[in-house]
Amino acid sequence: MAEDILAFSKEEHAKRDERALGVRRQIEDEWREGWELFDAVVFSAQQSGFLLGTRSSEIDDEYSAVRLALLAIHVTAVSTLQEIGVLLRAGFWAGASGRWRSLHELAVTSRVVAEYGPHIAQRYLDHGFIVQTRRLVEFYKRHGRGPVGQDELQHRQAEADRLVSVYVSNEVRGPFHMEYGWAATLMPRAKKDSSVRIRPTLVELEKLVGAAEDRLLVTSAHGIVHVDSAGVMAVAFADEGMVLGPTPAHIAAVARPTMRSTSILMDSTILGSEPVLDDHAMVMALNAAATAELAMRAIQTFTPIDDREGRVASDT
Repeated sequence: MAEDILAFSKEEHAKRDERALGVRRQIEDEWREGWELFDAVVFSAQQSGFLLGTRSSEIDDEYSAVRLALLAIHVTAVSTLQEIGVLLRAGFWAGASGRWRSLHELAVTSRVVAEYGPHIAQRYLDHGFIVQTRRLVEFYKRHGRGPVGQDELQHRQAEADRLVSVYVSNEVRGPFHMEYGWAATLMPRAKKDSSVRIRPTLVELEKLVGAAEDRLLVTSAHGIVHVDSAGVMAVAFADEGMVLGPTPAHIAAVARPTMRSTSILMDSTILGSEPVLDDHAMVMALNAAATAELAMRAIQTFTPIDDREGRVASDT
């Protein structure tokens, strides 16, 4: 049976490619202007990344942690943005929706780091080092291999242990080692006059920086990422029936929040990376504003004509 499937698959390969190409062409033709704007936003984000990287490597001051944290977020976001574009253009809206969920979190995180400055930025960087080290060590212990050698792992583990002890000793019941623990000190008190803070989550971070407008979209994307019962039903069936491959459906519905999140992120990573508005910062701010303008145009272009007046107001 396996050999038969392999043979039939080879025979049908050209037909599958032809069908996929037809979907891609339909998506490109239907939203041609939107893709031009999408590509321009990607290009601008890439160029900004180069500038942020150069600036971060050239200056060492009290704001260095902010630059490095925002640079890391920005670079990750640029890759995620490109992944979304590839998936959407190929007709895989569900995968793109899941990647948008990641882009949204990056946008929210960038706002938190930009607004709360060096202390939170350093916590973010240290938390990343600690969690990454823990994952590497656990994998090595179980499988005896990994991308990092044992000697380097021991050095990383020693530094991670030192950082954990510093943060834990300075925070009463502060869950620094937990997910989003880097933001624990920003959380409100669980009760009045209590030393216990609310556990940091993405929902709480959204509230912290006033970014809860996409909460319903995040919940839907979350279901698709984790393929809960609702997520499965959304992915498996469309208006035309069962979906077993690429489809031109829901492309614009993912492209719009993608552009909005990118605009927010560009604003945070670029404007938040400098403590004063000097000549360099003003040039970067101009680029961020221009990118935001392109993103807003893309949102309008990815909105069906019959729905533009009401939808654009809510998206922007």
